[in-house]
Amino acid sequence: MARGPGDTGITRVVVVEDGLAYAKTLVHAVNGTMLAGRTAKVVDVVDHDEALTKNDWTTADAVFVDAYSTDRQRNNPAASLFAGLEVAETLNALRTPPRIIAYSAMATTPEVRVPFSELPTVAALYDSNQLLAYLASALWADSPAGALPPPTPTDYKTLGVGPAALVTEALAKMRSRPDAWELLARTQPHLAPEPRTRDFVNLQVRPLLNIAQPRYRLAIDALQRVTRLPRRPT
Repeated sequence: MARGPGDTGITRVVVVEDGLAYAKTLVHAVNGTMLAGRTAKVVDVVDHDEALTKNDWTTADAVFVDAYSTDRQRNNPAASLFAGLEVAETLNALRTPPRIIAYSAMATTPEVRVPFSELPTVAALYDSNQLLAYLASALWADSPAGALPPPTPTDYKTLGVGPAALVTEALAKMRSRPDAWELLARTQPHLAPEPRTRDFVNLQVRPLLNIAQPRYRLAIDALQRVTRLPRRPT
């Protein structure tokens, strides 16, 4: 169960955001949010990589997480741009996780909606252009107003996965094998994948995506869309 507001009536908030301008706007708006005697206060602002190495989340009752990190691949071309999902997974694994409010300019796409819907502590997903209008509801409502609905069968079909897909588990499985992750990142595109790597994806990853056709490439295509890999030249 996600952590609730503090005993003082103050909900302590951490913002995970790489964009300085939006972070400032969100912090200002959150610090002015009140509802029924409860007040929100931002206690920390971190980027995605800082969030992934943060050891103490006990001071956070709620965390706003931007889905994508636009500059994460500058130092690591194999890194998934969907860093917000990794942050949410880390928080979801805590014994007492904070309330997670995810947002993105691409929130309406299946690449964002499907994975976030799999994490029980993600209380709501918002289009970043709409989030500021619903902060109180996002922080405290059982059914947050303005949040995007769960993904539809069409979303799964558009993403290229089945309706019972577990995208977060598939990505975790890929991360467990550097040779498998390289199929997504393609940092060495001149190298052909080894048969054992293709078999791993086909036998262990593809079923997690509920893809019936025994073609490992279908799993790679779907996960590349989610992670926005491989890195595109700039």
